[in-house]
Amino acid sequence: MIPNVVFSLSATFMACSISSCTIPTSFPSCLLNSFTSNLLEKASYDPKSDVLIHVGDVMTKASRKQSLKMLAYLASNNITGVRGNHDQAVIEWRGWISWIRSLPGGARWLNRVYLKWREEKCRGTKLNLWLHQEKQRDSSPWWNKIPKDWKLFSEHFNIAHDMTDEQYDYLRSLPLTLYVPSAHAFIVHAGLLPSNPNHRFNHPTQPLARIPSLPSRNSTLSRNDTYPLLRGLQELRVLNDVPQNTVPWNVLNMRSIHNGKISRQVANSFLLSVYCYICSLGVPMVNSGRMSGTMTCLDVMGLIFMPRTWPWTRYIAIPPPLSTDTLHHAAST
Repeated sequence: MIPNVVFSLSATFMACSISSCTIPTSFPSCLLNSFTSNLLEKASYDPKSDVLIHVGDVMTKASRKQSLKMLAYLASNNITGVRGNHDQAVIEWRGWISWIRSLPGGARWLNRVYLKWREEKCRGTKLNLWLHQEKQRDSSPWWNKIPKDWKLFSEHFNIAHDMTDEQYDYLRSLPLTLYVPSAHAFIVHAGLLPSNPNHRFNHPTQPLARIPSLPSRNSTLSRNDTYPLLRGLQELRVLNDVPQNTVPWNVLNMRSIHNGKISRQVANSFLLSVYCYICSLGVPMVNSGRMSGTMTCLDVMGLIFMPRTWPWTRYIAIPPPLSTDTLHHAAST
C-alpha cells in the first residue's frame, strides 16, 4: 500500500503522483512555499485526518525569507520528517555561532566582521572575494576557528543566525531515519544500502541474505506470527549490520557508490543492481519524496501525504547520534 499522494519538490521540478498519474511542472524556487500550499489544498490535505511527512532540505531551496517561512510552518505544527544535508548544515552553523559567542571576545569579533560584510555587500562585492581579502587584511585568530570548507555568512549561516530557538530545537529533533514496520519501509533524505557493497549480495554477513535468530521468548509462536517478526528483525538489521548505514554523513549525502565507498557524485550503474536486488526482496524505500526500491539520492525537499487511518502512520523514528550536531556538512548542492 502506498500513499495516495506523493510530492517531490525541488527548485526546478515538481512531481505530484495521484493514482499513478504523474504531472511534472517547472516553477521558480521563490514560489516553493506557495506551490506547497496550493498542492496540499489541491489534495484536500486535512491536518486532522492526514499525516504530512517531509524528507529534509526544508531550507535554502528558496530565498532566506521563504526558507524561514517554511521552517516556521513545519516547526509550529511539529511536522514529522527527517533531516537533509542542508538542514544539517544549518544545525552545525547554529551550534558554531553559539560556541563563538560563548568565548570571550567572540561575539564582538563576529558582530564587527558581519557589519563590515554588510557594507561591502551593499557595494556589490562578492562574498568569496571579500572573505579572501578580509582574511588577508585581518590576522585575527578567530578565522582559524571556522572549520575548513565552511563559508562565513553563507545562506546556511544566515538562516542559522535568524531562526528562533524553537525552530533550532525542531531541526535538532529531526531523526535521520523513519522506519515504518507495517509498510516494510524506511524514510530517509539521501539513501540507505540494503547490503554492504564490499561483499556479494548473498554473503552470509549480509542482513537480507540470512534469516535472523528468533528471540527465545517468541520460540513458541505460530508460523503466521513468526514470519512478520522475523521480517521486522531482518529489516532493522539493514540499519545496524550494513556499516555504511551507521554513518550519519552517508544517510544525508548518499548518491552513488564508487569503489565500495559512498559518494555524492551522480549515481552509477551499481545502484541499478541494488534497485533490482532490493525490489526482488520486496523491501520498499522512501527517499527524497519518492517511493521506490532504489536508495539513490535525488537531494530534493519532498512531502509525503497519507490518511492517518493507514498503517503507514505508525512509524519508528531512529534518532541521530548526538555527534551529528557538529557533523561536518556537505550542502553545496
